[in-house]
Parts: sequence; structure tokens; C-alpha cells
Amino acid sequence: PESFLWWLPAVGGFGCHVLWILLLCLGVANWVRACYAELGQDSVGLSRHGSMLVRVLVPLPVLCYIPVLISMRRIKYCEAFNRTLRAELLSPSGGATRKFVHRVMLALMAASFGVLTVEVPFNDFGYSLSFFLVVRHMVSFAATMVFFTVWRLSVSRVDMLRGRMVGAHGCQRDWRELTCEYQEVVAFIDGVWRKTHFSTACYATFIFELLLAACMCGLLAAHPSPAIIWRPAAMACRQIVTAAVGFYMCAMIHSRAASTRHATRSALYLARLRLGKVPPQHVQDHLSFLECVQGMPCGIEGATMPVLSMKIVAPVIRISLAAIPIIAGAVFGLAKTDVQPP
Repeated sequence: PESFLWWLPAVGGFGCHVLWILLLCLGVANWVRACYAELGQDSVGLSRHGSMLVRVLVPLPVLCYIPVLISMRRIKYCEAFNRTLRAELLSPSGGATRKFVHRVMLALMAASFGVLTVEVPFNDFGYSLSFFLVVRHMVSFAATMVFFTVWRLSVSRVDMLRGRMVGAHGCQRDWRELTCEYQEVVAFIDGVWRKTHFSTACYATFIFELLLAACMCGLLAAHPSPAIIWRPAAMACRQIVTAAVGFYMCAMIHSRAASTRHATRSALYLARLRLGKVPPQHVQDHLSFLECVQGMPCGIEGATMPVLSMKIVAPVIRISLAAIPIIAGAVFGLAKTDVQPP
């Protein structure tokens, strides 16, 4: 509902957008004030360095949320996004898109409520952290909804192209139109992801989630009381899963357009199935389509990253899994430095 969207960060009204940014800054300021008041105290069962690291890691996600909010605001006023969203809702697949967005919204609301129920009443830092967690979860909820909506539109555009390719029977007009439609799909995905800087903000958030999970693993190993570490452990697992799923979903768009796997049946794969079956007078248009798909990759591109594909995601995940124990070990040594034995 539009009345509900008006109150969400970035996608709502301008006044509400400014209010959420102020609340986010207020939460950070309140947290810093609380940390300054307890400076030098070992309030979390770790060394002084470990306690300070915890207090620094909590507000750091704001550094990622600020560019995410700015890019979300750009998506809201992106003409290509609004035009494609209206066309998608009026198309035969509009009902499925509505159900997808509604299910994601309900799942996120249930997950956010469950996480807040666990984190807010039972944290070791009191009101300052509770206020910050509530604001951060609201911003995260809005960002995740925008991510899934834009992702759904991107996948739908690629799937519509693939559906039309199945119906192309070698007609010269079809292959020329398919080439133009593919170029439009590439322009749309590039416009709503890279040009709004939403993809760069998402990649930075995913990478930060992995780093934060590694630091959490080191702090958990250094904590003297195993009975109270289950909540931070669950948070670290959630961060790793969020980053892995986010990278995978971004790479899925490129797979649907240019994957060579038989099971995926990408646009490039479907076009190659017609090799040798196209009438001689239409071969040039068919080859032009193949050259366009190969030379103009369709997918999500970051500021300094190429189009994200499964060939890039797999090494990134492997390197991250190898780096997490190294970072966790360094954090463990830092958190255990000046803990006095009982």
C-alpha cells in the first residue's frame, strides 16, 4: 500500500526519508555517547581491545547504509524503473510479481520481528543498542525490499526475452527485434543497478557483512562464557548467508542471459540452438544477435567490478571462506591480549 511505503526509508516521502537519516545518525550518536561513558570498562567479558572492537563494529554498518539509502532514493525517481514496473504489473506476469513481492515482504517482516525480539530485550548494552537496532532493521528492511523488487524486474525482462526466443522461427524480423530488445534489457539493468550506484552499495554491504562475520567469529571464540554467545553466533551465520545469497542472486541475472549450461537455457544458449537451422537469408541477423549477446554482457555491474557472473562469484566465496578464519584468528588474539586468568 502507498500509505505504508510513504513511511519507509528512502522510498517514502522526502520528509520521512530525512527523518530516517536523522534517526540513524541519532542512533549512532547515542551509541557513541554510551560507549564514551563506559570507556575503559570490560562490560562484555572480553579484553579492553575486544570490548572496544565490539563498540566500533556495531555502528559501522551505517557507513554502508548511507550510500544504500542514497541509491535507493535514485531508484525511486528512475524513469526506466517506474516505466518497467508499471508495464510489468500490467503484463500477464504481473500477478506473479505481486505475489513474489508480497511474500518477500511478509517473510522479511516476520524475520525482522523475530530477530528484534531476540536482540533488543537481551543485549548487554541497554537502551542505546536497542534504539540503534530498531532503526537499523527498518533501514535494512526497506533496502532488502528494493533489492528484491529490482532483481525481480531484471529477471522478468530477461525471461520475457527468452520466452520470445522460443517462439522465433527463423524470421528475419524476429531476430532483428530480439537484438533490439536485448539491448533494451541491458540498458535497463545497467540503468537501475550501476547508474544509480545501487549495485556498488550492495556489493560494499555484502563484503562488509563477510568482514563483520569474521570479526564476530573471533570475538565469539575469545568470549569466556559460551552460554551467552549463541545470539552473536546466529548473527554471524546470518551475515554470511546474506552475503552469499546476495552475490548469487546478482550473478543469476547474467546466467539467465549468457550461461552455457544446459539446465539454465539462457538467451545465448537458446540462440545457439538455432545454429544451422536458420534460413540462409537470415543467417546474418542471427549471427548479429549472437555477437550482440557475447559482446554486450547482460548483468549487474559495479563501479569497479565487471558484470557479476557465476564464474566470478564462486572464487569470491571461496576466497572469503578462506579469509574468514584468518581474520577471526587476528581478532581472537586481539580480544584475548589482556584478559587476566581467574
